Amino acid sequence: MNIWTNALTRRHFTGLLLGSTLNGLLGIDPGWSKPDQPKEPDQPSKLSLAKGSFIALTDYQATVIEEVTALLIPTDQDPGAKEAGVVHALDRLAMRSSNAQKVLVQGVRWLDYMTQRIYAKPSFLELDEQERIQLLTFAETGAIPGPPKIIPDLSPKLIEFGKNFFQFMLHHTMLVFYTSPSGWKVVRFPGPPQWEGNLDYHLC
Repeated sequence: MNIWTNALTRRHFTGLLLGSTLNGLLGIDPGWSKPDQPKEPDQPSKLSLAKGSFIALTDYQATVIEEVTALLIPTDQDPGAKEAGVVHALDRLAMRSSNAQKVLVQGVRWLDYMTQRIYAKPSFLELDEQERIQLLTFAETGAIPGPPKIIPDLSPKLIEFGKNFFQFMLHHTMLVFYTSPSGWKVVRFPGPPQWEGNLDYHLC
């Protein structure tokens, strides 16, 4: 089927683009050792879970992913990634692609694992905003910010996965946000032209 000869909805178009960067991440394994394989922690009692229902992600995983997107595009005087529903678009992507689901699920585990090793806390959701930013900076660069911390047995494969996961999240968060009405508002785009009725051809 030639998609360009059919009606192409914004959701369909976004879905095509969302899958465009998966190839570079397919088959990536963080390289957990069995004793270190992180497990999903119990829900932190002081935090609520992301709103809405999710299909491919658990409520906990979706909440962590949503908090990451909110750091990449925060809410200020304009809407951010949360208002744009980026996490729901990523859940739909994970529903369609087992590879995308693996990247997201392993990414949440990576964040929790690093949280436990660096900050001695059970969950990424237990970190304050500055600690979350530090951890995402570590994911992006592979360098631990702030005072030196000793993290034994941290494999290059694990650091490389963090870098790839960060790039995956950055790309998809930006893509979903700036193709949504929330993103249009930020860049002052009024939206696509809308049909307003029949033209007065008899006056031409």
